[in-house]
Amino acid sequence: MTGASCETFRFRLPGGRVLAAPSWLIPGALADNCRFLAGRVDEVGLLFFETAACAAYTANDVPADLADLPLSYHVHLPVDLPWGDPRLCARICAGLLDKVSFLRPGRAVLHPPEGDTAAERLGVFLETFAGLGHAPDMLLPENIRGCDLLGLEGVIREFRLQVCLDLGHVRAYGQEALLDCPALTGRAGMLHLSAGRPGRDRHRPLTELDREGSELLRRLLAETPPDAVLMPEIFSLPGFEASIDVLSRALEGRSQPFHTAAP
Repeated sequence: MTGASCETFRFRLPGGRVLAAPSWLIPGALADNCRFLAGRVDEVGLLFFETAACAAYTANDVPADLADLPLSYHVHLPVDLPWGDPRLCARICAGLLDKVSFLRPGRAVLHPPEGDTAAERLGVFLETFAGLGHAPDMLLPENIRGCDLLGLEGVIREFRLQVCLDLGHVRAYGQEALLDCPALTGRAGMLHLSAGRPGRDRHRPLTELDREGSELLRRLLAETPPDAVLMPEIFSLPGFEASIDVLSRALEGRSQPFHTAAP
């Protein structure tokens, strides 16, 4: 795969698994990336990482013709949400989703609140979000630094949410216990896949997985639903392409060499 021409190659995964790519893969704007990825992947994750910048997007940033591309879309909601006011967070997220409603995004990844009141604040967020005319069950809380989702299991079940499980975060932040919770792994609607190391979350290609990381990848693929969207969360085309090689081997149950040098 690595030597294939980017002009003609379509990235595919075994078993018809849905493959997503981030909207920041090649040099250029969001629209440039979507046009490049059309016909090469199944879905694009629109990276709305920064609240202020994404709220300022216009039709020039997210043009209407993106709806004509052979792609489905999801949104990664901002990582800088002001969780001290969960109702404001809901209004921000609803506004961003309204901005791209013409693309019919099927789901949205959410970095949840942290701390002792996280479940309460997430519940307020979801109620407000629903009151703004959006279905809460389109949201996928993601395991992040400071929140491994285990403390949110109750509210996740109450609102019938799926979750986004991030392999790099599991490895970097010592969240392996998450994989022992079938109530959450069974709700995975998306997997973010990159090579993390303890204390190091750098979105490195899957070629840099060590033995422990490779075993975690195998477990994630085995213990999560087969219709979960798979997104190598790699922000370069060579790293993304190389990661698909590794992911394909894992899906086929084939072993791979391990990266032993420090990333």
